[in-house]
Amino acid sequence: MHGIYRGWTGLRGFALFLVAAFVIGCVATEHRENMEKAQIVGASRGLAAEVAMLEQDVLTDPDAQGVRHIDPATDVIKLLELGALYHYAGMYERSNEALEIVYAHYAPKEMLTDINLQDTLKAGVKAVLSEGIAGSYDLSGYEKVFLHTLKALNYLMLDDLEGAMVEIRRGEYQQSRIEDELEEKRQEAHKERDEHADLFEQADPERLNRAQSRFMAKARLSDEEKRLIAGLKDGYRNAMTYAVSSVGYELSWGEEGDSVLDDAAIDLSKSFGLFPNPAVGDRYLSWAIYRQRLNTASEQPVIQAIRSIYPSIYQDARRHPGEMKNVHVFLSTGSSPRVKPLILRLPNPVSETISKVVIPRYERIPDQNYQLEIESAHQRGPAAKELDFDALALKSFDDKLPAMYFRIITRLVVQTIVDKQLKDKMGMFGQIAAAVKNELLEQPDTRSWTALPKAIHYGAMYARGDELTVRVRGQGGQVLFNKRYPVAGDEVLLVDIRKVGDHFEDHMVAIPARFPQGSGKRHGRAGAGGTRRMVRLLQARLNALGYPAGVADGQAGRQTRAAVRAFQKDHGMTVTGRIDSALADSVAGAYRDLVREVQSRLNALGYDTGTPDGVPGQRTREAVKSFQRAQGLTVSGRIDTALLQRLQQAQ
Repeated sequence: MHGIYRGWTGLRGFALFLVAAFVIGCVATEHRENMEKAQIVGASRGLAAEVAMLEQDVLTDPDAQGVRHIDPATDVIKLLELGALYHYAGMYERSNEALEIVYAHYAPKEMLTDINLQDTLKAGVKAVLSEGIAGSYDLSGYEKVFLHTLKALNYLMLDDLEGAMVEIRRGEYQQSRIEDELEEKRQEAHKERDEHADLFEQADPERLNRAQSRFMAKARLSDEEKRLIAGLKDGYRNAMTYAVSSVGYELSWGEEGDSVLDDAAIDLSKSFGLFPNPAVGDRYLSWAIYRQRLNTASEQPVIQAIRSIYPSIYQDARRHPGEMKNVHVFLSTGSSPRVKPLILRLPNPVSETISKVVIPRYERIPDQNYQLEIESAHQRGPAAKELDFDALALKSFDDKLPAMYFRIITRLVVQTIVDKQLKDKMGMFGQIAAAVKNELLEQPDTRSWTALPKAIHYGAMYARGDELTVRVRGQGGQVLFNKRYPVAGDEVLLVDIRKVGDHFEDHMVAIPARFPQGSGKRHGRAGAGGTRRMVRLLQARLNALGYPAGVADGQAGRQTRAAVRAFQKDHGMTVTGRIDSALADSVAGAYRDLVREVQSRLNALGYDTGTPDGVPGQRTREAVKSFQRAQGLTVSGRIDTALLQRLQQAQ
């Protein structure tokens, strides 16, 4: 009877079983200790040192060219840790490489129906093992969603909009699957119990009820934890995914047209509904004003919610209609909950004894509250918390608790029968072996994705000046981080900040703005906003070409008109000082020529920009930064005539 468990009563099967349980426990302990050591290194010496330490277990030996690659056979949890750290260290391509391997690990389990040896082995022991033991790290649904959100953000930082949107779609798919997966686990737990109904006939109903009451009383969430997850809306859907998606849509505006702004607005409304971040609300209002939908019935629920919660943001958006944001800041702080073993002693449903069981329980890591501030030209942009990992992790645990209970009770019943069989077959040795087996099995998988933050904050604004200031304040209002970043009118600034120990590590990427020229002329009241964007872009390019147009503020003042006249004179155009599409096209062409020459000279000096195409992409900007760093210049990645002169001197 019960063939699944009969094999484990033999000496050989029993020995194999003990080895498997022992190895799993060692893996969990080793991972926890390694990550604790790495985090100490990161806190004292920076993320680069922490990354280098973890790479020792993940990268292959150097190949013929001396390059070390990520070993795809590496344990999933190590790839997750390194993938997140690569992101925070600004190594976005490496981050996606590691995280894509993780995706390849779990995706086939959901999409393929093949049953392999590993699945068969798991089926044979799953009811005997404590909840959480499964060999390879098993991602929770919310972790899968964030994996794709993180990859999407990587792609945005690499100026790969198509890649970003692919990952967003993957993340949304995972969000849609979480509830189904939870239901599948519940059904599977009930099925396991039904399969052993004859064994449960030996269980005492009263002791079963007492075991259930004791389990729920000890394992359930506290009132504070329940209040925390009560703030989550619409299951596991998280606002961060939709916020990142909306940024991707806006960045593709100039190439795809106004329809993508409507797609961005849909995701902004979802994001605000899940987590009412003022920056998200501000961006939604900018879209509604630009698209002349401020008073349409379909948009009123979101607009009224924004107006009710953030009246000042609503008024500011009305004063500056149609301004799409050119700055997006992401701040990650703290550490996500750790999985710790929770020891429970329950009445055994079969014997007159108390049985020890251990389950994996999330434990929050205390940290102070932080405030993100972004400012430009004496104006403050809205910012607030966007994602709370404590709430997601605790909800995941709470939702799994009923199925976990059924698994535990099934294990207790089956384990008691197996122990009796061991005693009957092997006498005193069997009794000792059963005790050893039970102690070893009470080692749940306590591995955690420790590189995940406790919270992510998000802010966005339209920077009217040529500089952005980002501050992070602690709970007492003290400034913990304060840094300025250059802002150009033809760029969108993405800033990613991670708190590591007592310091902050930040990375900034300026990617080309893709605002369509003259777009404002097609939409009535938004015309002024569209014109300002065109003028701002023109000013930035004139400045880069050596025609001082002043601050790129979108205002065609005296200095800008003088720069326009100088450009027109030098390029054989009728000198009018007026800004029109012909001027914009001519300036754009001259700017492309400048970029192309800079790319060629960088290539000649050994700074790889790829094929000189006149487009200042990510590779070109990184090459510019490397050259500036080597020359002792301010590292901005910006291309202008001053940079070209330094390149000429270097050659």
